[in-house]
Amino acid sequence: MGKDPSPKRPSVYWLRLEYVLDAFADLPIGQLRCLPNWFREFTVSEKVTLEQLSEIILGILGWDHLHLYEFRIHDHVYAHLVFFSEDDLFVEAPNPCVGCDIPIRLLGLAVSDVFAYIFDYGDYHMFRITVLDVQPVVGADSIPKLISHKGKNIIQYPGTLLGLTCGLSKTGCPLSSGLNPLVKSGAFDSSEACGPRTTKDSGRKS
Repeated sequence: MGKDPSPKRPSVYWLRLEYVLDAFADLPIGQLRCLPNWFREFTVSEKVTLEQLSEIILGILGWDHLHLYEFRIHDHVYAHLVFFSEDDLFVEAPNPCVGCDIPIRLLGLAVSDVFAYIFDYGDYHMFRITVLDVQPVVGADSIPKLISHKGKNIIQYPGTLLGLTCGLSKTGCPLSSGLNPLVKSGAFDSSEACGPRTTKDSGRKS
């Protein structure tokens, strides 16, 4: 048999990120549990791993990445639960648990699928991610790319010097320079900021 003359083009995932007010909400996460009038929509390549997706999300938020995190997708937990200074993984999950070094194209995600991203087990921030569209790459589109946004930026450490700095200055946030090309057009403005809801300590390792 001859080779396929028209190989499949790589796909681009259009994702919507929303902040969940009830950090300990059961899955699936309903719209009413999300922060009203707040979202970030962006595109990523199918080749992006969950580790890279986490970095992209934190870049959009302007947050530091020095915390553990996990994704919950289709009743599976994909967890990054190890610090570089530690030898052992820390896992506390009733569901099947695997690592985040996996491309998103292998996760079986389809349009309208919803999954969760949990970051920092101390403050326990939860986000809902919805797959809005999956399309082949067209031309030389730059990805990842921030498509649209609504609502003020969420400050990672409200009430701290770092949080105030990030909220008052585009250049003050340590990760603001890492947002390019996501903010190259000025679509993302770190001068608008709001603090997240507070929750009790989950008692888990952060």
